[in-house]
Amino acid sequence: APKTDGKIVATTGPSWSGSSHLPTKGRFLFKNKADTGVPHFVVLQQVQEGTTVDQVLEGLQSEEQPSWALPAFFDTGSISPGRSMTVDYDLPAGQYAVLCFFPDPKMGGMPHSLMGMIEMIHLM
Repeated sequence: APKTDGKIVATTGPSWSGSSHLPTKGRFLFKNKADTGVPHFVVLQQVQEGTTVDQVLEGLQSEEQPSWALPAFFDTGSISPGRSMTVDYDLPAGQYAVLCFFPDPKMGGMPHSLMGMIEMIHLM
């Protein structure tokens, strides 16, 4: 398996676990645990330093452009439960929201992030 600098793991809930810090350029392991029961993908959205999960959730539910959103972002492809992939990335330093917008079939297609699948990490 390729060497990685950290990991981002989709868990049941839906929620995230894994690294709270990653380098600005490198490779992370993205894993979707088998017990999630649904596909997931990762979006890393740069946010203003100090932005909270609650502010991101509120911004996602608003029709206006969130004030915390910065231009840098990155996304992966979707993976099935029990699968993983290694992901190469190169992003500016700062705080990022880890999001998944996969539509949950059990919730009428509601994106996972709107169900609270949001985690904050820092790239240094």
